[in-house]
Amino acid sequence: MMKKNISWMEYSPRLYAIFIATLFFIACDKKPSGIEIIQNITFPDPPKTVRVVVGDGQVRLEWSAVTGDSVVWYKIYRSERPQGMFFLLDSTKKTVYIDRRVQNGLTYYYQVSVVNKDGLESTKTAPVVAVPSVFAIAIENGAQFTGSRNVNIIANAPENTALIMLSNDSSFASAVWEPFQVNLSWTLSFGDGIKTVYAKFRSNAGVESYPPAKDDIILDTQAIIHSVTEDTKGQPKRAGDTIHFTLDAREPDGKAFVSIVGGPQRIKLFDDGTNGDKVANDGVYEIDYIVPEDVDVFQAKVKGEFIDRVQNVANVAFAETQITILKPPAPVTLFQPILVNDGKTAIKLSWSLSKDRADFAAYSVYQSTSPGVTDSNGVLINVINDINTTTTIASGLKPGTRYYFRVYVTDVTGLKAASNEVSASTTSEEAPTAVTVYKPLLINKEQVQLTWTQNTDNDFASYRIFRDTSPGVSTDSQLRAVLLRAAQTAFTDSGFVQGTTYYYKVYVFDTNGLNSASNEVSITIPVDAPPTPVILARPIAIDSTTLRLTWSKNNDEDFAFYSIYRSKTSPVDTTGAPIAIISSNPAKTEYTDVGLEPRTRYYYRVFVVDTGGLRSGSNEVFGETK
Repeated sequence: MMKKNISWMEYSPRLYAIFIATLFFIACDKKPSGIEIIQNITFPDPPKTVRVVVGDGQVRLEWSAVTGDSVVWYKIYRSERPQGMFFLLDSTKKTVYIDRRVQNGLTYYYQVSVVNKDGLESTKTAPVVAVPSVFAIAIENGAQFTGSRNVNIIANAPENTALIMLSNDSSFASAVWEPFQVNLSWTLSFGDGIKTVYAKFRSNAGVESYPPAKDDIILDTQAIIHSVTEDTKGQPKRAGDTIHFTLDAREPDGKAFVSIVGGPQRIKLFDDGTNGDKVANDGVYEIDYIVPEDVDVFQAKVKGEFIDRVQNVANVAFAETQITILKPPAPVTLFQPILVNDGKTAIKLSWSLSKDRADFAAYSVYQSTSPGVTDSNGVLINVINDINTTTTIASGLKPGTRYYFRVYVTDVTGLKAASNEVSASTTSEEAPTAVTVYKPLLINKEQVQLTWTQNTDNDFASYRIFRDTSPGVSTDSQLRAVLLRAAQTAFTDSGFVQGTTYYYKVYVFDTNGLNSASNEVSITIPVDAPPTPVILARPIAIDSTTLRLTWSKNNDEDFAFYSIYRSKTSPVDTTGAPIAIISSNPAKTEYTDVGLEPRTRYYYRVFVVDTGGLRSGSNEVFGETK
């Protein structure tokens, strides 16, 4: 099975779809009241095989059909460089595509993907290469690697070709003519590395082809692990520490793993410049591995495994050094604190009993007035050496202040484990600080967004939003929402009558039930609102006279049509007649603009027009013909 590098751009259709959907919800004038997160999205599989046949001024692509009713069409991508960017060339519902926009003698690279009925696109197939010409050969359908000396060769020549001669060197020494066939079996020369096969052709009239046709492939018949290393230098590690593993295979594009005997198995290593790999594609696979919880090994061996790009499996190798990982004690669970006395200066803490009775050393209790308390940034308030004592009182606290607590369990070796963090506020004698509400924002005729300043009191409990149709909003008015996070300073309201003025106040409640009211704001709901604009993507150049436009879908109920405007200068002139009108179907979000001038820049905008005659314009984009 052949394995090739897959670049970021091969996965970009999925990321691009998610990116466009995100931009749509951010830029849209009509914001949804909620977004449903869809999990377990299944992308389709790409075609398993792609076959390329070159001809005179054309390249024919054939691929295996992807089964399933969900397949809608296939996308064909092309590049003129092996490591260059692949651009969308065309799409089809067939499993055959002929590219006639090529020149003989130039090299082209192709990939194919699948799009299902949900609009989800698969990853692209591995690139296949094609050099159109009158005479050509392709080794293993243009594959980059092979694990066998015995390969298949596809020959391409005019119909009057009678004979073909193949050779592993350009001198054609000892080569003989044989009857021409499209498919031939051939044996590459000995030794791994780049192999070139040369071909000559002879017509019925005895005219031979020149220069010889040729194709390259890399022969790779074995995989070897040259070394496996780790960097602990005999020092014990614990959960959260980093161990750097390396496996030197001297061969990129493979799969490398290390396993800690008696511990984590088949840890994947990288050769792409990420996850601790120092140099991408140098054949040295590496990882900065963070030790997980619950690993406890002593002088464990490190085993390395490697499978190369053509599925050759190397013999297992072991690192010369060994690893020790110490497991810290189990953390305790810190329960919700309780206010004691008058609740202004003291809080009682309690926690679960430590499970590490054999090597228990102490409980250490820390507090802070900021979240994220640890043993390094918190204040140590007590050390308890009795495993059965699981309570303490934090005293001398300030009234109206929120405190955060954490308990550490320490064992006899000095390893420690942190509990969960809990917090509680001492009783405050003052009402909470009021917030300031900004002028409401009309999102559309059905939604209004309120925003306000954040309350930073330590004893904050909630924001409560009240609404009325007359001035003087109070806690007796209609309660619209209760927000429990101080950082949540926005709320989108709905359920309006058009033409009505609504008044709002935001009340801050603290943990003791005291509250303070904000300023009062109001907004009048209009009778109607313009349609939601669409997001216009940058045009794709199809050829020297054609640009293809795509944009996001308008979901308004009163949608009437899309109106497309074009100019050679910016900004786009939208005062005249549009170049096209797409009516009735808001899902038709594509337009092909033809009859353009070669190598010319054009600017575009798409307007949404509703049934009431109101319209909204998209962003402006430009594209250039080839």
